[in-house]
Amino acid sequence: MLTFSQHELISFSMASIQVYWALLFSFISFMFVAKYFDIKNMFIGFLFSTIASFTSAGGLIGFPSVLIYYLINKKYRLAALWLFGTIIVFWAYFIFLPYNPTAIDIASNHYALTHPLQYLKYVTMFLGNMIPASVGAFVLGILLLCTTCFLFLRKYIRFDSWIFIALTFLIATGAADGLSRISFGINESLSSRYTTFSALLIVLLYIAIASYQKNGKRRVMVTILGLMLSVVSYLLWFTPGILSLQQWQGMMENQLVYPVQSRAYSILQDAMDKKIFFPIARIYSKLPSNLPLHSKCLYHKGYFGHIDFLSVTGGTLHIKGWAALQKQHIPAETVIINVDGKYYPSWYNIPRPDVAKYFNQNSYLYTGYKSTIALPANVHGMCHVSVIVVNLTRHRFYARYRFYESSVKTIHCN
Repeated sequence: MLTFSQHELISFSMASIQVYWALLFSFISFMFVAKYFDIKNMFIGFLFSTIASFTSAGGLIGFPSVLIYYLINKKYRLAALWLFGTIIVFWAYFIFLPYNPTAIDIASNHYALTHPLQYLKYVTMFLGNMIPASVGAFVLGILLLCTTCFLFLRKYIRFDSWIFIALTFLIATGAADGLSRISFGINESLSSRYTTFSALLIVLLYIAIASYQKNGKRRVMVTILGLMLSVVSYLLWFTPGILSLQQWQGMMENQLVYPVQSRAYSILQDAMDKKIFFPIARIYSKLPSNLPLHSKCLYHKGYFGHIDFLSVTGGTLHIKGWAALQKQHIPAETVIINVDGKYYPSWYNIPRPDVAKYFNQNSYLYTGYKSTIALPANVHGMCHVSVIVVNLTRHRFYARYRFYESSVKTIHCN
C-alpha cells in the first residue's frame, strides 16, 4: 500500500488480491514440502498448492517447481507421487473444467516461439520490474538472475531449502506470464500488478545472503546494508509515484479511465447477457474479417488510427475504430471519446487482425476500440466527436501519461 509508484496494486485490486492469496498458499505449500522429505508433509504441501491453483492460475506453477525440487534432491519416489497428483490437478483445470484459450494466449504463444530473444527479454524485465522502465527493469532482471546463479554456485542457497522452491516458482512465473501476455507488447512485463514477484525475488535473495552469514558482525552489516538499500529505493520512487498516482486519480475523477462503477456494471451485464466473460476469442468470431481501412488515417504526433464507424440512434452514440502508437509499434494505453468536451471511456484492446495484417505488425493485433455513449437529454443539433489516444511514457524512475487527439468529426445528435 505504501509503494505509490505501483498504484495499480491499490486501484486495480481484484487481480492483485487474488495473486496475494495464491502466493500465500503457494509459500505455505513450499514450507511444508521442504520441512521433511516424507509423504505427510508432501500431502499437506500438495493440498495448499491445489488451493493456490484454484485461487489463481499462477498457483499451478507451484507444481512443476516442487517437482524440480524433488528431482534435484534425488527423491524419486516422492517426485513420482507428486507428478501423479500434478497430472490430476492439471487434468481437472484444463480438461475436466471448461477452459478456452483466449486470443491473447494463442497470439502470445505463437509470438514467444517465433521470437525467442524477445521472449527472454520479457521474462528478464518481468523479474526486474520493480523499476517501471524497460531499460532499468531489464538491467535489474539480469542482476537478479546473475545474483541467483552466484548464490547457488557458492552454496548460499541449499537445494533442499524452501527458498530454492520459491526462487524456481518466481522465475517460472515470469516465463509463464511471457507465454500468455507477450502479444500485448514487451512493456506488458512492467505492469505494476506483477511487481510483487520482483519484490519477492529481491527479498528472497536478501534472506539467503543474510541467513548464510554465520559471523555476527557480518550478519549485522548485511542487515544494515539491506535496510539502507530499501530506504534509498523507497525515497527514489516516492515522489514519482505520488505524481503518477495523482494523474491516475485525476483521470478517474473525470471518468477517463476504468474503473467507473456504472461502466463496470454495464460491462459485467454485457458479459452475463452473452453468457461469456471478456476477453475470449469467440466474442469476436462474428465480426467481419475485413473492416474498412482507409489511406487517410489519423496521423498526429506519434499515433495513428481511424474512426471506422460513427452514428447516433435513439440518443445513443456508437463509435468504433482502431488506434496505435506509430513510433513504438505497440497498442496505446487506452482510448477516450470526446463528445462536445465531455469524456467517455471506450472498450479498448479489441482484436483487429486486419490492422495487424495490413501493416505487417503483429503488435497491432489488439488495437481496436468501441464505445456506446448515452448522450444527455438536452443535447440538440450537431455533436463534435474526437478520439483521444492515451500513451503511458516510461522514464528511468517514473511514468507519465500523454494524450493525442484526433481531428474532430461532426454528426447530428438529435
